[in-house]
Amino acid sequence: ALVAAGLAYARAGTYPFEGVDYYTAYFRQGLNGATVESYVFTSGLVTMAVAVAGAVYFTVRRGRHTGAQLWNAQTRALLEAMLVPLAAGGLLVLALWCHNDYGYSASITLIFYGLALLAGGRYTLDEIRTLGYCEVGLGVVTAFFPEYGIDAWAIGFGVLHIVYGGLMWWRYERT
Repeated sequence: ALVAAGLAYARAGTYPFEGVDYYTAYFRQGLNGATVESYVFTSGLVTMAVAVAGAVYFTVRRGRHTGAQLWNAQTRALLEAMLVPLAAGGLLVLALWCHNDYGYSASITLIFYGLALLAGGRYTLDEIRTLGYCEVGLGVVTAFFPEYGIDAWAIGFGVLHIVYGGLMWWRYERT
């Protein structure tokens, strides 16, 4: 997420916490909306694919190390609980994009991702709920300041996950 945000800043010719939304920066450079949409959509999909692949890789690796069975009733329940908020948020963003409304994409994705973590939190470690509350809170704040959407994505999907991963390693894995 941090690499994607860095590339977005570089491509848009803007800097973190400048308060210029991604689309405004692109339009200042004379790029059309289709170019911006294509880049944002592609970079979002690639970032999500890398994140999911990393999560699967590290989960499988940890499962092999501990001998835990990874695909079981609890895993299915976790995925089912998370699927509805993730799908609803994704479809809401796509619907808004169909109406050329991009300003709240960051806040919506952060809020619905946080809600998915809260919904799935009962099937995993309690700490995941704390991450969910942080994501929802960040998304709500970003709704009031949509021009900081890329910054919020970098914080929510990058920094918060690094902090969460570090805390989980410290608490459960560092032996």
